[in-house]
Amino acid sequence: MKFLGYVSLEQTELIKSILKEITSRYSPFIIKLSSDMGMFPTYKMPRIIWVGMKEGISELKGLYNYLENNLSSKGFPREDKDFSGHITIGRVKFIGDKTNFIQIVKRISVNNLSQEAGSIDLMESKLTPNGPIYNITAKFPLLKQ
Repeated sequence: MKFLGYVSLEQTELIKSILKEITSRYSPFIIKLSSDMGMFPTYKMPRIIWVGMKEGISELKGLYNYLENNLSSKGFPREDKDFSGHITIGRVKFIGDKTNFIQIVKRISVNNLSQEAGSIDLMESKLTPNGPIYNITAKFPLLKQ
C-alpha cells in the first residue's frame, strides 16, 4: 500500500507499532478483481501492468488512509498522488514492440478472481543485479471482531 524507502531500525519499530494498532481496528475482507486492466504511468510509457478491483476498494482505501495519516503524523512523507486500488501483475523493463505488447495486454481477461485480505505485511526489498528480492519482515493480521 505504501513504499517507505530506507528506514532505520527505530523507524521500523515505530511502523510495526502503527501497523499493530491499525490492524486491531479492521476485520478481514474480500477483494474481488475487476476486468479493468491498465498500465502506469500511461500506455505510451508502460512501467507497471495492473488489474483493478470491484470489491474491497472502500475497505482497502480506509486502511490506506488510516496508515497514511498515522505515518505522516510521525514524520513519514505523504504520497503525492491519490490512492488507486489495484493489484500489480507485472513490471516492464524493456519492450521491443510496444504496439504488439499493448494489444496483448488489452486482450487479457480477468474473471471472478477473489481473495480474502486478512493481514498487512511489512515487506523489505533488497536490490540485486537480477532485480529486487522481496521478503516479509512482519505480518499483522486484521483482528477486529
